[in-house]
Amino acid sequence: MHAEEDQVWVELESLEDPKAVVAALSREFAEVFPFDKRAFFFGGVHAVLRDVKAPKGQQLRGVGEIRRGGVAVEV
Repeated sequence: MHAEEDQVWVELESLEDPKAVVAALSREFAEVFPFDKRAFFFGGVHAVLRDVKAPKGQQLRGVGEIRRGGVAVEV
């Protein structure tokens, strides 16, 4: 989901009840732009987590958005 001011864009593919999601969003946003399938519009988020409670050498974990060719490598 991506929201800006009174507009929201949402991927519906993996949602259990997409019509209910669109209805709920429509009550909060002036415009709702639903995508039935995965869309290249979304994505691009790559993230790294540092878990200071994990053992040394295992403190970093990452994910890469597959729509942008992202990967995470464990070392």
